[in-house]
Amino acid sequence: FETSGQLLPYQPIIDSLRDRLERENAPEDLLDDVWLAELARILPELRERYPDLPIVSGDDSTARARLFEAIARLAEALSTRKPLVWLVDDLQWADAETLELLQYLSRNWRKGKSPILLLILMRSEVLGYGTKQRDWMSGLTRDISVTRFALTPVLASAIQELIQALAGGNAAGVSELSAW
Repeated sequence: FETSGQLLPYQPIIDSLRDRLERENAPEDLLDDVWLAELARILPELRERYPDLPIVSGDDSTARARLFEAIARLAEALSTRKPLVWLVDDLQWADAETLELLQYLSRNWRKGKSPILLLILMRSEVLGYGTKQRDWMSGLTRDISVTRFALTPVLASAIQELIQALAGGNAAGVSELSAW
């Protein structure tokens, strides 16, 4: 999305939910039909899988809140099986709607004491003065406990050691691959 200049609403959330629900044998065991129907607004393949889902109205003032709640309930249901780690990468490209949804989810999960870790990766320069991510992060730190880690670039020597360890000490092309 970096070069396209187009931000798709909820795209990081849609991608992670789609991937997770494709691996789920029976999502209807996780959520009632009313919540699956709400999720089908952003995951239309759910309606193909479950054609009898109720039709939801998209034009009323509570549609967004119901969608947020459906996503929160799905994650909570998954976390009852085992603790859940939700990774969102490249958050610097997220649209305002995604940021609002993540804030809602984090508050909801904290309030419910859900065993969910929200792991966010983003470039540190987007937290500069006057950016939407800085304002969002400020709000997030007021709502939940946030731990920040600044990651430094990986050294070329460490990359070569890793490739050698994975490929074997005498593997051909290790130097060229690690240099690349």
